[in-house]
Amino acid sequence: MLKFQIKHVQELLDKVITIIPLIKRTNKRHTIVLSDKSRQWLNIYSTNFTLLMFDKERDSFFFTTQNRLDKPINRSSFDHELNQILTKAEYMFSKHLRTHTFRASIITDFLKSTPTDVVKEIVGHKDIGTLLQYKRGNIEKIETKSVLKKLDLDRSRLYFITKLHNFIKNTLYSF
Repeated sequence: MLKFQIKHVQELLDKVITIIPLIKRTNKRHTIVLSDKSRQWLNIYSTNFTLLMFDKERDSFFFTTQNRLDKPINRSSFDHELNQILTKAEYMFSKHLRTHTFRASIITDFLKSTPTDVVKEIVGHKDIGTLLQYKRGNIEKIETKSVLKKLDLDRSRLYFITKLHNFIKNTLYSF
């Protein structure tokens, strides 16, 4: 979203679709399509978006500092500002919220209904192992062995992970 520009907001409002450049992926661009509900939300808050776009050119970045309208806000500043807002929202939702919470929630929801290789492509992970960290649920020892064998792990790592799995399983059930 750091590369999100004024023209992208305008395209979303007018055409419901835009293509944005990406920072961290092999594909250089990503298509964003709004659902009907998202478009309604965008229209409800269009006044706020207009204020954020004030005095900016079509090719200007949407998220900037007040001092530098010609450059995107850097990631750490963006995360810091958003995390401050999310800290206040934690009380409303009684849940720990941070910038990565949104990504983790979307990936977890995708994994419930979409094949992992498709989710991997959507979120831009190179390694399926990174993606599987977001998978929530209980898997049995036999399933764990099967998955690890498919990943071609050596026997010592497989033995260690199996022992760790058993330890955690026994510890959790002992309470």
